[in-house]
Amino acid sequence: MPSRRRLLGGVAAAGATLTGAGWLGRLGPVETRSPDSDAWPLERRDATNSASTDALAPEDPSVDWEREALGGRGFPTLVVDRDTVYVGENRVATLDRSDGSLLWDADVPGDALALSDGALYAASGRTAPDADAPALRAFGAADGTERWSRSLPSPAYGLLATADGLFVGCHGSLVGVGPGGGDRWRLDAPGSGAVYPMVHDGSLYAGHPGYVRRYGRRRLLDVPLGSGPDPVWEGGEVSGSRPPTVVAGNLIMGSDQAPVDCGDPAVHAFDLEDGERAWDTVPGPTESEVGVTALTPARVGDVGATAVVRREDGERTSRVLGLDLDDGATLRREPLDAVPRAVAGSRNVFLVAGGGDPSVTDGYVRAYDQDGNDRWDVDFDAGVTAVAPVEGAVFVALEDGRVVRLA
Repeated sequence: MPSRRRLLGGVAAAGATLTGAGWLGRLGPVETRSPDSDAWPLERRDATNSASTDALAPEDPSVDWEREALGGRGFPTLVVDRDTVYVGENRVATLDRSDGSLLWDADVPGDALALSDGALYAASGRTAPDADAPALRAFGAADGTERWSRSLPSPAYGLLATADGLFVGCHGSLVGVGPGGGDRWRLDAPGSGAVYPMVHDGSLYAGHPGYVRRYGRRRLLDVPLGSGPDPVWEGGEVSGSRPPTVVAGNLIMGSDQAPVDCGDPAVHAFDLEDGERAWDTVPGPTESEVGVTALTPARVGDVGATAVVRREDGERTSRVLGLDLDDGATLRREPLDAVPRAVAGSRNVFLVAGGGDPSVTDGYVRAYDQDGNDRWDVDFDAGVTAVAPVEGAVFVALEDGRVVRLA
């Protein structure tokens, strides 16, 4: 068996040869696939975290079916393919999309879910029973057969499946995982908190606590070393990360803030090429300290919808904002009577969902057209934690473990 020195020497020699031939010896771009228009395979649907689809959501829906799926009380998430709904939190359950009947389940945590090439990936997060020993698992999406499992360095927040493997955003770490679950690389980036990956135009980006990064392509030498990609640029002064997305040549990201200096913004935009700040918006009041939480906008064209919570003097106020994503200008605003937890866009409506803890109110899904006019709303007796519009239906996860189809 060759020694590590000989192995690295051989790789270095190959890299030198390729460089001399005019190639820098870097690996290719990250390959992603566009989701089916009638599916929602990632938490924010696609690799760019757009939280938007070209499918038409229903015009005036009611509850088509409702099923107990998980039990307990937490923060369930869900993903959807053409025939099936997958929901996870303290466990994973798979339901028939047409009638909600149970197809298979697994007694493992699934705080973060992703679908890709016939596999369901489930990662345990900070609320999971095994939060002290977080893990990532792969199942056959059709029958629930566990294909592999592996440990994670910390609880997962963002899970992104691509044609090349997976990127897992953990607490303080960004991890590259091979298609079979093997180690590729791990970056323990500065800052402690949620990390969310994104891929756009073949490049990897990630939202970190306090900053956002674009990463370059890995070098050939990085493969045997298990080294991660180097940052190309870093944009700072972001107070707590949310999943980044891309609109109009900019990376756009919401943030989850503790009380900050008065007037600090909660939605940020950075130029994709050089990381220069393009604009900020959704500031807190200027007369006092305030904590501002803003979800990363869901978009339809260059218009987006975000939902904002302001915490000031022990009081919470919530509203939905329509934003011009070219410059961050606020186009419209509407009050919300409970804390928002998710936003999503379809071809015909923006959706905002939330309620439940910590606002201790019932849940809701609200629909608005691009002009900000109310289209419809559906209320629930528990908070809504995830929403996924597909062709002719909207799937909803409730904090008490139920799944609902609106149609």
